[in-house]
Amino acid sequence: MWMAWDRYQKTNRGNNVNVEFWSGMPSMFAVKKYADVLEKLRVERGVAGNFQHNLVGVDPANRKATFKKADGTTVDVDYTLLHVVPPMGPPDVIKNSPLADEAGWVAVDKETLRHVKPEFGNVWSLGDCSSLPTSKTAAAVTSEAPVLTENLFSVVDTGKVAGAKYDGYTSCPLLTGYGQLLLAEFKYGGEPKETFANYLGDQATPRRLFYHLKKDLFPWAYWNLMLGGKWYGSNGIFRPKFPASQ
Repeated sequence: MWMAWDRYQKTNRGNNVNVEFWSGMPSMFAVKKYADVLEKLRVERGVAGNFQHNLVGVDPANRKATFKKADGTTVDVDYTLLHVVPPMGPPDVIKNSPLADEAGWVAVDKETLRHVKPEFGNVWSLGDCSSLPTSKTAAAVTSEAPVLTENLFSVVDTGKVAGAKYDGYTSCPLLTGYGQLLLAEFKYGGEPKETFANYLGDQATPRRLFYHLKKDLFPWAYWNLMLGGKWYGSNGIFRPKFPASQ
């Protein structure tokens, strides 16, 4: 949305385009620190905010979108261009298996990443299909993977889970326009856990340097390091060290 908004401004079409933000969430973002900044930006840029409105239907022939509100009623909205994030959930192969929790995800301990049921003690999960209560991002996986492997190999070698614990770290690089990005990093409980704040400044402030991290560094790290298991989230190329088995 922000990239489109910025493009409209740069091409002198901003006064002819009405940009609106509709979300089933109660705010612009799940973490208050970053949500407050995004909300201020939304107001400053004149973008309407419609929260707790969940998209339940689209009529492309008549260009109408139907949203369900918190009170259960619905509202139809006319649109010219609709940019939609589709509903997402666990695949049926997991959702319909005994490995799943009530929501359909692989039910694992949020710190060790091992299945919570003793009868499935040989099952481990991370990433998009896990029940870990954090945002499902590539950054999260890079922090989950070393914890999972440390604990898994410890169980294989000693029969005990190692002292490796995942703290819920994840990252959401939020583009706010061309040449600017808000780099949200946080852990369980929506508590900020910022990697660069001490060196580059508060990460809730959109910066050009953060923009180039996403545009240039992160794609390079993905193809050259992450896919080979050599990128460890906020630790970069340095594999984290964990306590011995417990």
